[in-house]
Amino acid sequence: MVNTNPQKQTGVALLAALIFMLAIVLTMGNIFYAHQIDVARLTKSLHGDQALLLALSAESWARQLLSSDQDDRGVDHLEENWAIAVPVLPVEGGFLRGCLQDLQGRVNISSFSIYDGEKLNAEMENQTNGLVRTWLALLRASELPFNEASVATIIDWVDSDDTEVSEWGAEQQNYDANRQLVMVANSALTDVEELAIMRGYGPGSVRLLKPWISALPRASSININTASEQILLAMGGETPQAFADYVLRQRPFYSLNDFYEGLSGALDMDLQQVEDLWAADFVGITTNYFQLQLEVMLGESQLRIDSVLGRYDRNDPVVISRTVTMVPRFAGSLGDDTSMGPTGFCEHLDSDS
Repeated sequence: MVNTNPQKQTGVALLAALIFMLAIVLTMGNIFYAHQIDVARLTKSLHGDQALLLALSAESWARQLLSSDQDDRGVDHLEENWAIAVPVLPVEGGFLRGCLQDLQGRVNISSFSIYDGEKLNAEMENQTNGLVRTWLALLRASELPFNEASVATIIDWVDSDDTEVSEWGAEQQNYDANRQLVMVANSALTDVEELAIMRGYGPGSVRLLKPWISALPRASSININTASEQILLAMGGETPQAFADYVLRQRPFYSLNDFYEGLSGALDMDLQQVEDLWAADFVGITTNYFQLQLEVMLGESQLRIDSVLGRYDRNDPVVISRTVTMVPRFAGSLGDDTSMGPTGFCEHLDSDS
């Protein structure tokens, strides 16, 4: 006869039940955790899609703002509607902000394509004024090397031929001789970062110059109605401060004739000399290319869109390029400029202009 202990059997059964329940709890916990991860991923993906659609809607609105129906193409200045930054706007589940910036208020690197050896030499010898002298002044202000090679290298990069503009230039054979894996574009730049691979420049140089430069599909004048004080000082030639002070004090200009006549009096200079020093292919009062900067935060997603809008020979602007960047949440929240890169967000809004 087997002697059983009911109390012992009860304890074993209870232990088995507890183990079974623990297994169920662990299994259900893993399932719930995996489900939560899937939900979080789906939610973030959904927020990302919604944020992108919201940004593209804002981009469409900006294009309408720059259309012929809503903007006077005869003059562009910082008192127009397009120049007013969009404040932080609340949307369901997040925020949106943005601004339009005039890319012709900067030095357009592609404009060096109009230079040949004669035109380069004239400015290097201070016989005339123009983009070359402006560029050298910007380099000097940024404490970067400034000499003929600093300009000739760029001219050879963007012009359409394979002939060096001067002994300081650099065409494809010069890069090949140095065993650099570089292909000279011989066309307009598509991105200012391209400057970093030209001889004599690098990423550090581009970082310093980036607030003052643009890369547009064609040569363009500099819009004095929107240019920053740093650009105006560089454009001033032999009278940088007087030129910048006059422009900042008197703009916006609604015609180049008004600009020339007023500058002639301000500098006590002959009108024809003023027109020669600041020719119409060098200075302007209109703009065809703009940069739209947008930042959207929606739920767990935060993204930035940088679009270049062009309206050359068009009633409605088109998107020439668009860069979409997902901003990690740890990089900063909306309203924290550190999340927007080294040059900040809509940097012209805080400039002296």
